[in-house]
Amino acid sequence: MSHSIRFGAALAVIALFASPLARASDKNIEVDLPNFESGNDLSDVASEDIGPFDRVSRPNQVEVSASTWVPVGLNLPSRVEGVSSFRSAGLPMFGAAILSPVGEPGRAVELLFRSGISALRVERDGLSSFTGTFQRTTQNLFLVPIQLGLEARPKKLHWKAIGFFGSASALPVLALTQRSAFDEGKTYFGLGGEMALGAESSLKWMGLSASSLLLEAHSSLGILNSEILKATGIRAGLRVQL
Repeated sequence: MSHSIRFGAALAVIALFASPLARASDKNIEVDLPNFESGNDLSDVASEDIGPFDRVSRPNQVEVSASTWVPVGLNLPSRVEGVSSFRSAGLPMFGAAILSPVGEPGRAVELLFRSGISALRVERDGLSSFTGTFQRTTQNLFLVPIQLGLEARPKKLHWKAIGFFGSASALPVLALTQRSAFDEGKTYFGLGGEMALGAESSLKWMGLSASSLLLEAHSSLGILNSEILKATGIRAGLRVQL
């Protein structure tokens, strides 16, 4: 009889503890996992209308241009009389440049390092003596300015697809004269500086989002063979991202 009582008590104790465990096992615990099949990724974000200065990270740009830049009142040594100052030979100054971003993108003022080279032919005339008579003759001077400087693009000075910029550059200049009655053909070196203000317009409306047009006014001042080298001009060109 005592054994039956003890066995029944043990069963009652087991049932007492088993009942809440069974109820706990019936409960479902749900965990919300990310839905990786929804298709929501960065590719679903619509691209905005990007202007020339709005890119998160701009690549290098290549620029080709033409300018009305011509030295004013430039004179170099000559052995003929009645020599005029150098003037335009009729063709614009052609140039090419590379612009590389400086520093981190996304700043209020974007900076780019500008390295460029240009070429211009100018001419002068004078009176040379030939068989006892004076004849008017012409000499060509080839100028090769080199630009090394910075271009600044304030993002606040940006309207739709047009942005405005300014630049400052050192301007070493190589000058070569053509052999003629004026001299035997000489090489001169000069050094100056250049300032420019301009605007750049994206060609996205033409389907050329990686290209832009530029128009700027630039002015230079320096020294060439102890002579003052000063010039102003309007530069127009095309910029293409690499």
